[in-house]
Amino acid sequence: MSWANIVQNTVDIYKILEEIGKKNISIKILTRVDVDSLDNVQKFLALNNKVGKEFIEIRHFQQPLRAFIIDKKIARFKEIRSPEQKKKKKMWIFYNIYDREWIEWLQKIFWNLFTKAIPAEKRIKEIESIQKLAT
Repeated sequence: MSWANIVQNTVDIYKILEEIGKKNISIKILTRVDVDSLDNVQKFLALNNKVGKEFIEIRHFQQPLRAFIIDKKIARFKEIRSPEQKKKKKMWIFYNIYDREWIEWLQKIFWNLFTKAIPAEKRIKEIESIQKLAT
């Protein structure tokens, strides 16, 4: 959910997603729902209320991939390279895949994981109950 707060040329991803929801386009997100991502997940789920329908579905699953798959046309992976020396900056590497067979295979993996994953709302309740016990 690191992309939740992206702003490019004063265009807010949150506003773009709101417009997508109004056009009846659904979004499925598979991510880690944890204490660190909780605010971003709740921000995105709130869009469902704002638009008046559930167009964003988020599920929790521990998995190592960071990627987007869009309309069977592109899969985009993100890799973060941390520098070995402290003087160097962190580097982001993006891989774009356009091959139809690869994208179809990646979609099958996504759907397999997505169907096994925990709905974000359930995971949020679990996290909140743990936080209440800790206080």
